[in-house]
Amino acid sequence: MSDYAELTAQTLTVLLQRIWREINGNFTAESAGLFLESGVILGGELTVQPQTAAALHVSEAVVSFAGELLRVGAKDLTPALAGASVYYLDFTKENGLTFGNAHPKESYLPLWTVSTDASGKVAAVEDRRGGVGTVKLREGLLDVGAGRVGAILTATLPKPDVKLRGQTCHLLGAAGRPDEIYQCVKLGNEAYDWVQIK
Repeated sequence: MSDYAELTAQTLTVLLQRIWREINGNFTAESAGLFLESGVILGGELTVQPQTAAALHVSEAVVSFAGELLRVGAKDLTPALAGASVYYLDFTKENGLTFGNAHPKESYLPLWTVSTDASGKVAAVEDRRGGVGTVKLREGLLDVGAGRVGAILTATLPKPDVKLRGQTCHLLGAAGRPDEIYQCVKLGNEAYDWVQIK
């Protein structure tokens, strides 16, 4: 795990331990998912092996899914790919990483979409993981007044847009730098931006 990943995990653990103590519960690392929206927190990178353009490698990942914080092991895939087709790499609690031409029937977390050319080689990949590197608390978890509920912990600010309007973002400071807190606001020209509030 990288230094940043370790720092993020430690910061999140301290925050969640404080919340958990307030409700007199017993905290474990897996319990952290109870507080988080579903998503990929770290990893889950997809690499196409250049020599074949059909062999795929998915890196280890940490995901929040179905109320749990889960570690997903790295996986190599060598699927038989049909020409001019679309495939989906998803995560399910029951089966882990899945790859096929349809999404799973059970609840799933989308990771990547893979498109092939006429000869069946990977032509394009689309990242469906969302805000990797951010941790978003579930809506309704914290009451922050009229603004959005919850906060995003991140090393970089996501692109501001209407979906993030009113959202608070806790920007983690690098070594020797303080953390900063921002809020997404709509400007007079109808654009959106992050405004530092601390």
